[in-house]
Amino acid sequence: MELFKMVPHMNEEEIIDLTISILGHEVNEIDLAFVYPYISDKCMTAISDILIQNQQQEGLYELLPFLSRSRIDELIEKSIKNNLEIDEAKVLPYLSEKMVKRIVNSVLEQKTQEINENMKISLHTTAKKLEETVESISLSKDNAKSEYHPAKKPKKLVDAVPIIRPKELK
Repeated sequence: MELFKMVPHMNEEEIIDLTISILGHEVNEIDLAFVYPYISDKCMTAISDILIQNQQQEGLYELLPFLSRSRIDELIEKSIKNNLEIDEAKVLPYLSEKMVKRIVNSVLEQKTQEINENMKISLHTTAKKLEETVESISLSKDNAKSEYHPAKKPKKLVDAVPIIRPKELK
């Protein structure tokens, strides 16, 4: 008799042993997903921990329909805190409305922080350019004052217009 036909008739202890054997790659004739409907919530949590520890995200996604809502919420919280890498799009159908809002708010917070950082950099660059422009203008005014003396009456109209030259050209 084939193993997958026996699973529905196994008791919980036998299913746990089978699950451990499948996770340990001792049994290859049956897929782990086949035993999920027969495993308790406590065992599902343990399996999800093992899959996370082994960084088997695809196995974790297969497990989602059988995990409790609270366990899925825990996984999302870990993901939000950057302790676990999860593709939220694959988890979305199993989330409560509350967790969907939590994910959206988290993404919005991250984007707001990125925008604020970019704005700080942009403002810093703009302020630096503004300082350089103001310095350039003040240098130009200093040059203009040294060449134009209002006490002297200009002989020609051209002499009345101050000549603005940067210091380097003098």
